Amino acid sequence: MAGIDDVDDLLDQIEGSLQKKSTLTPVNSVKTNNSTKVNSTTTTKTSDASDLLKSLDEIESDSKKSKSHPQKSSTEAPLTAKDYSNETPTLKCRSIFLAGPKEMEYGHCSLMQEKACDNMHCMKCDFQVLLFRGQHWVSSVNYMFFRNFMPDRLNLSKKLSNSPQHTAYCCQCSWTSVSNRKQLSQADSFQWCCNSHKS
Repeated sequence: MAGIDDVDDLLDQIEGSLQKKSTLTPVNSVKTNNSTKVNSTTTTKTSDASDLLKSLDEIESDSKKSKSHPQKSSTEAPLTAKDYSNETPTLKCRSIFLAGPKEMEYGHCSLMQEKACDNMHCMKCDFQVLLFRGQHWVSSVNYMFFRNFMPDRLNLSKKLSNSPQHTAYCCQCSWTSVSNRKQLSQADSFQWCCNSHKS
């Protein structure tokens, strides 16, 4: 509110200077045609003050507009199609497959080539799904283990055992070990989706 304080200070200064001038200049009376007219020095000063206040209001409203709608500097160039072409396009998997390391390749699953998705995200806990190829989860793992150690791969690996035909998957709320190819569906408890692959 520094702008309002500045305006108030300016108004106080104007009012003070107007009062000083009105005490120095006496009101002159002039007789004309049997009527007395009061010299309008005070009226002129009042209209000058109101004009000054109007101009201050205009300045203040202009400054508010410029703050709410900042103009781009002349050195900023608008974005063009070339600027967006430098971004690497990403692709989402058509279907989500889980699989053991020997069962199928990992990567982007397209209509032409089915692959196990290796970049998934859980919509339930909002964590990236980690996968450990050639390993499976031991039977003693539970929800609290993943809740405490996700996404720390080093601590998570303490509950993995070697198994060349398995891949262990986990997020913070779900986990599984898969050896055969499995397609995720709406009926599954996993809420994993493809987090996209660079083309």
